[in-house]
Amino acid sequence: MTKRYEGPITLVAENGTEYAATADLRVETDFGTGRWSWGGSIAGIGAELFNVLGSPMKVRLPDGRDGEAFLKLFSVDSARPWADGATGELVGSGPAPFA
Repeated sequence: MTKRYEGPITLVAENGTEYAATADLRVETDFGTGRWSWGGSIAGIGAELFNVLGSPMKVRLPDGRDGEAFLKLFSVDSARPWADGATGELVGSGPAPFA
């Protein structure tokens, strides 16, 4: 079973700083083990998000639901490092806010 959310999110760092992003998140279940996980890709983020790489943060949906996650991977277009065109990968912890 796979559940998915595509759309705007707000990432909230431990210090309360908020970052707007666009996400493609999903819940995946391993039918062999019955374990599930959630996470996915984010885009449209600024390079300043590099400072929270690996730190816990909240992923807040527009309707106010939120979940815990951390930024696992961060990539900036080397030709335009100043642009808000960075992308990243989130790994969720606990229940997914969209499932």
